[in-house]
Amino acid sequence: MNNPVKVAVAVAAALAGCGLAGGGLNGAPPSDLAGVWEVVTIHSGRDTPYSVLTIESRVRGDEVSGRYCFILDYGNRIDCDPESGENFQGRLSGNGRSAHVSFQSFFGGGPGQATLNLRDSVLLWTVTVTPDGGLYPGPMQAKLLPVSRAGD
Repeated sequence: MNNPVKVAVAVAAALAGCGLAGGGLNGAPPSDLAGVWEVVTIHSGRDTPYSVLTIESRVRGDEVSGRYCFILDYGNRIDCDPESGENFQGRLSGNGRSAHVSFQSFFGGGPGQATLNLRDSVLLWTVTVTPDGGLYPGPMQAKLLPVSRAGD
């Protein structure tokens, strides 16, 4: 599977099917942040996405964890590994519609920090501290739409 687009599609499918989008702890209702979220950027005149950011989150009690996957440059640069497990974790705040998380880029360096905020049905990803000493190719801010939500 050398085609970067096929790799990008395979990674996105693996993330969507890995079951991280779980419900709440001990039968509690799932947080609104739990689920799979995605934003796709397609440049004019191209059929292939330039970039895809997927965030898959699970909530247990007041803890949120999961993984993000950022594929850019038409699949030539991939910041994720669907087989390595979760690469972010943090805590819910307020009403369970926001969280502060620590994340790890697969391009090295120390952990970065980001916030997840749910506004209506849009998940806002905002990097507050970029990973130290490594390359972070992902967006500093992104608006992601739900692919699937916990309980769907």
